[in-house]
Amino acid sequence: MRFTSRTMTLVLFLLLGFSCKKEKQAAEEKAEVKKDTVLNYTNLPSLQELDDQATQLVAPWKEYQDWERSFGFMERATTKEDLLLAVEDLLSKQDTLDASSPPKAFQVLPIESRQKVIRTHLMQLKAALQDETPTDSSMAAIYRARNSWRNQMNVLLRSPLDSVMERALLAPEIEEENPTP
Repeated sequence: MRFTSRTMTLVLFLLLGFSCKKEKQAAEEKAEVKKDTVLNYTNLPSLQELDDQATQLVAPWKEYQDWERSFGFMERATTKEDLLLAVEDLLSKQDTLDASSPPKAFQVLPIESRQKVIRTHLMQLKAALQDETPTDSSMAAIYRARNSWRNQMNVLLRSPLDSVMERALLAPEIEEENPTP
């Protein structure tokens, strides 16, 4: 069997085209996997633990327990879709938590403001996921805000002076709402 230069050129051209098509498919599959995979969040701050006293106070607070469970789902998300679902669930739980009645010791402005900060960072993470932009800084901000919230709970229980000072600062507002006859 004898090959002409024209036949050889045609065979080489077909092989080259087939090879390029396979490389293009491999690159597309790799890009799709990369797009679907969440970055490895190894540089996140370690999580602040609650003191024993704070843990006892939040134990019966069902909405807080639900929120913490959802936070755990967010930590274990492996794809951007999973993370987005976890963040949406966490935002829903945040609404329920905000509407709930926390233990009396935690019904103070520093706790409420830290909850709002967490919500803000959760919304930023959701936007980053929807826009397909990097999520590292948003995740780190959520961890820092959660640590700040838990640390504030611990501080409030260790230092009764904080709650005394807050009541003193809010006293003028309370008097305006309830004027004495």
